[in-house]
Parts: sequence; C-alpha cells; structure tokens
Amino acid sequence: STQSTWGYLSCLGQIVYSMSAFTFKEALRVFARAGRLQGTFGEPFYTNFNVVDQHPLLTRSGHRLLTLPVLPSFCNVNGVMHGGALASVLDCATTIAILEVDKKRRKTVSLEFNLSFPAAAKQGSNILILTEVLRVGRTSAFSQAEIFDEDGKTLCACLLYT
Repeated sequence: STQSTWGYLSCLGQIVYSMSAFTFKEALRVFARAGRLQGTFGEPFYTNFNVVDQHPLLTRSGHRLLTLPVLPSFCNVNGVMHGGALASVLDCATTIAILEVDKKRRKTVSLEFNLSFPAAAKQGSNILILTEVLRVGRTSAFSQAEIFDEDGKTLCACLLYT
C-alpha cells in the first residue's frame, strides 16, 4: 500500500539523517539492519547484498559493486529472475549509492526508470550490480546501474534512474 511504502521510506530516511558521513558499505549495513525493513519487499535484497571492493567492472572512482544470490523467490516460472525483481534490486542499489554521495542525506523516491533486460539472470547464480551516481542536484539525483551475470561478461539488465 502507499501508506506502508511511505512509512518504509520515512523510516529509512530517518536512519540516514541520523548518520554522519559514511561509506557505501556502511550505508548498506544500516539499511540491512533497519527494524522496520522486516517484511518489506526490500528486505531480501538489502540483507543479501554483499559489497565487492575489487573487480574488473570497477573502472571509475564513482562505481560501486554489489553481489546478490538469485533466490527462488526472485524468479518466475521459467527459473530466471523476474523483471520486477530486477527493477527492485536496481532501485535498492542505486538508493544506497545516492545516499552515500548526497551530503544532505535527503530521502529518496523513484521518479523515473528507463530499464532494459538484454539477458536472463538464472536462479541459483550470483549477479553483480554495478551502480554509479551521475549527479545529485537540488531536487533530483541521477544514477545508472547494470546487472551482470556472475562472470561479469553478460549484461542482464541496465537502468537509467532519476
């Protein structure tokens, strides 16, 4: 429901506002431990994300990389990750990336997604989620993210996010 979504965002915003400067890894840890996160759509993503510090995909200083196991609950009847689950993973990952960069620690909500699914992410694999914050403005932040298969060679999804 809209009310529970806003409550979820409000809870996360309050946690972020109470923090001083933090890293991507610290922001993820805070989100994953948020008591009000339990039972929300984001819980299995935030609690199963792992930060990767070194990888060939990390080619620019603003890149952040996460791994996530493709659990059966994320998949459709064909045994591949559902498009809505991929979109939610990208939304969660870019939220953390934006909160790391935004010095004012403003609450975030999604305004627009431009999303493509060039290949499937298979159940039982581990996906790589590469994020980059392009710009944080006065009222909007812009980021992009890509999901690769576990070898980092096949692009499964890409997102331009406002």
